[in-house]
Amino acid sequence: MAAAMAQPTTPAVPASRGAGTAAQAGVADRGRALSLQAVDGQRLAAHWHAAAPAAGGAVRGVVVLAPATGVPQSFYLRFAQWLAAHGVGVLRFDFRGTAASRPARLRGFVADFSHWALDLDAALAFALAESVRGAPGAQHAEIGGAVRVSLIGHSIGGFLAPATLHAPQLHRLVLVGAQSAYWRDFPQPQRWPMALMWHGVMPAVTQLVGYFPGRALRLGEDLPRGVAMAWAARPWRDPWRVPAFADAYARTLPQTHLVAADDDAFATPAAMARVARQLTATTTQTHTIATGRAGTDIEATGSAATGISLTGSASANANANANANANANANARPQPIGHFGLFRSACAVHAWPRLLALALPDDRRATSSPA
Repeated sequence: MAAAMAQPTTPAVPASRGAGTAAQAGVADRGRALSLQAVDGQRLAAHWHAAAPAAGGAVRGVVVLAPATGVPQSFYLRFAQWLAAHGVGVLRFDFRGTAASRPARLRGFVADFSHWALDLDAALAFALAESVRGAPGAQHAEIGGAVRVSLIGHSIGGFLAPATLHAPQLHRLVLVGAQSAYWRDFPQPQRWPMALMWHGVMPAVTQLVGYFPGRALRLGEDLPRGVAMAWAARPWRDPWRVPAFADAYARTLPQTHLVAADDDAFATPAAMARVARQLTATTTQTHTIATGRAGTDIEATGSAATGISLTGSASANANANANANANANANARPQPIGHFGLFRSACAVHAWPRLLALALPDDRRATSSPA
């Protein structure tokens, strides 16, 4: 749910080891531009990345990438290209009032998190419809009559997912860094500075300007007033006290994975546990990505409650690379991952295959659809 602590930039080309070369990742392919429409008529800028079919012309599935607050869809470009190169169709988009979905004049533009839930639902509806009739530019694998569609939602993009109408129709929900931005969940010693920034400075600046000028402050994209003020009011307004929101979380949803780096100041264990507790009818698993001594050398472990370990499910090549480089990295300084790093290219070797395995587990045999 957090906005960027610093303006995100498009990640560099993924490293070739274990994650595919730049050419394999389709670096030149920025996707096909689309315009989605939410149920209230709002238009949204989006891009579709067609999957590169695997052997036999099949694709693994479709993933909707939902962005974090104040983070443009372009930030996820390299990850989308990597997914497409691994047989996944990808839809990425910008929430209304931000980035490419921003109006000419943001002051006075009406949008809050309830509107963003409509935006995310529009993206899910598009992906689900295309999975049945054939996503743009891709051959499809027939799995139960349609290709599997999953969500990988970052921060607010994951937090809002359970509240969307189409969430129960998805195959998996992968909520990366998803949390409610409750200040008591922030870690020490960052807690008080973070609380002052998001619950003091943000609403004051927003009231003055008419929207939150994230770009000018190097804190991500500009945000509509309603979004910024709703976030700033979190200490006094528990989102789960809104009956419709609480009821949506209490539905039976697809298997849901909550994922965060161990140095994420927003998605702390307490913050993720707060989210998991509200998913009362859903099977959930919590995974922590451990910061390693080099940006690409990380390991992941699952929730102690579930006994899930991602270390064992990662590709053999990725683990071999990690072992081969362990000695060379022994004296290197650990590189932070934080709230945004899992989508940067430094995490392509180990984290990206794990996110894909959670979203679209390779547990079914995909077959080609008729031409």
